[in-house]
Amino acid sequence: MPDETRNKSGADQQQLLQSHGYRMVSVRKRAISSAVHIRETGSCPDGQDPYSIVRTTDKDKVERDDRERPVGFGGFAPGAGAHVSHSYFDSGYIGAVPCVPAEV
Repeated sequence: MPDETRNKSGADQQQLLQSHGYRMVSVRKRAISSAVHIRETGSCPDGQDPYSIVRTTDKDKVERDDRERPVGFGGFAPGAGAHVSHSYFDSGYIGAVPCVPAEV
Protein backbone atom coordinates (compact mmCIF):
# COMPACT_ATOMS: atom_id res chain seq x y z
CA MET A 1 0.00 0.00 0.00
CA PRO A 2 1.53 3.34 -0.98
CA ASP A 3 2.16 5.46 2.12
CA GLU A 4 0.75 8.53 0.38
CA THR A 5 -2.73 6.92 0.46
CA ARG A 6 -2.76 6.64 4.27
CA ASN A 7 -4.57 9.24 6.44
CA LYS A 8 -6.77 10.35 3.52
CA SER A 9 -10.49 10.16 2.91
CA GLY A 10 -11.79 7.48 0.55
CA ALA A 11 -12.52 10.16 -2.06
CA ASP A 12 -8.99 11.56 -1.78
CA GLN A 13 -7.50 8.07 -2.05
CA GLN A 14 -9.53 7.33 -5.14
CA GLN A 15 -8.58 10.64 -6.74
CA LEU A 16 -4.88 10.05 -5.98
CA LEU A 17 -4.95 6.60 -7.57
CA GLN A 18 -6.86 7.86 -10.62
CA SER A 19 -4.36 10.69 -11.11
CA HIS A 20 -1.71 7.97 -11.62
CA GLY A 21 -3.91 5.86 -13.92
CA TYR A 22 -4.98 3.32 -11.28
CA ARG A 23 -8.29 2.39 -9.67
CA MET A 24 -9.53 0.83 -6.43
CA VAL A 25 -10.76 -2.79 -6.44
CA SER A 26 -13.52 -4.84 -4.79
CA VAL A 27 -12.92 -6.69 -1.53
CA ARG A 28 -13.31 -9.99 -3.42
CA LYS A 29 -10.52 -9.13 -5.88
CA ARG A 30 -8.29 -7.89 -3.06
CA ALA A 31 -8.85 -11.06 -1.03
CA ILE A 32 -8.01 -13.27 -4.02
CA SER A 33 -4.91 -11.22 -4.80
CA SER A 34 -3.77 -11.42 -1.18
CA ALA A 35 -4.45 -15.19 -1.03
CA VAL A 36 -2.31 -15.77 -4.12
CA HIS A 37 0.45 -13.57 -2.68
CA ILE A 38 0.36 -15.50 0.62
CA ARG A 39 0.52 -18.83 -1.23
CA GLU A 40 3.47 -17.72 -3.35
CA THR A 41 5.50 -15.78 -0.77
CA GLY A 42 4.24 -16.78 2.68
CA SER A 43 3.45 -13.17 3.56
CA CYS A 44 0.48 -10.88 3.04
CA PRO A 45 0.72 -7.38 1.56
CA ASP A 46 -2.18 -6.32 3.83
CA GLY A 47 -0.62 -7.43 7.06
CA GLN A 48 0.66 -6.42 10.46
CA ASP A 49 3.99 -4.73 9.75
CA PRO A 50 2.90 -2.08 9.20
CA TYR A 51 -0.71 -2.78 10.12
CA SER A 52 -2.69 -2.18 6.93
CA ILE A 53 -6.36 -2.12 5.96
CA VAL A 54 -7.10 -1.54 2.26
CA ARG A 55 -10.24 0.45 1.44
CA THR A 56 -12.19 -1.21 -1.38
CA THR A 57 -14.95 -0.21 -3.79
CA ASP A 58 -17.54 -2.32 -1.93
CA LYS A 59 -20.08 -0.72 0.39
CA ASP A 60 -22.02 -2.13 3.33
CA LYS A 61 -24.87 -0.63 5.33
CA VAL A 62 -24.07 0.11 8.98
CA GLU A 63 -27.15 -0.55 11.10
CA ARG A 64 -26.48 2.02 13.83
CA ASP A 65 -26.83 4.97 11.47
CA ASP A 66 -28.30 3.32 8.34
CA ARG A 67 -25.50 4.68 6.12
CA GLU A 68 -23.45 2.86 3.51
CA ARG A 69 -19.78 2.63 4.42
CA PRO A 70 -16.76 1.43 2.43
CA VAL A 71 -15.52 -2.07 3.20
CA GLY A 72 -11.89 -2.52 4.25
CA PHE A 73 -9.73 -5.63 4.01
CA GLY A 74 -6.42 -6.46 5.66
CA GLY A 75 -4.66 -6.78 8.99
CA PHE A 76 -3.66 -10.33 8.02
CA ALA A 77 -1.90 -12.38 10.69
CA PRO A 78 -0.67 -15.97 10.19
CA GLY A 79 -3.03 -18.41 11.88
CA ALA A 80 -5.66 -15.71 12.39
CA GLY A 81 -6.59 -14.68 8.84
CA ALA A 82 -7.58 -11.27 7.56
CA HIS A 83 -9.93 -8.62 8.87
CA VAL A 84 -12.92 -7.40 6.83
CA SER A 85 -14.86 -4.45 8.21
CA HIS A 86 -16.27 -1.00 7.57
CA SER A 87 -13.55 1.55 6.86
CA TYR A 88 -15.64 4.63 7.57
CA PHE A 89 -12.91 6.69 9.20
CA ASP A 90 -9.55 7.92 7.97
CA SER A 91 -6.50 6.56 9.76
CA GLY A 92 -2.82 5.95 9.24
CA TYR A 93 -3.44 2.25 8.71
CA ILE A 94 -6.24 2.64 6.14
CA GLY A 95 -5.05 3.19 2.60
CA ALA A 96 -5.73 2.26 -0.99
CA VAL A 97 -3.89 -0.08 -3.31
CA PRO A 98 -3.44 0.74 -7.00
CA CYS A 99 -4.81 -1.63 -9.59
CA VAL A 100 -4.67 -1.53 -13.36
CA PRO A 101 -7.04 -3.37 -15.72
CA ALA A 102 -5.76 -6.75 -16.93
CA GLU A 103 -5.99 -5.56 -20.52
CA VAL A 104 -3.14 -3.06 -20.00
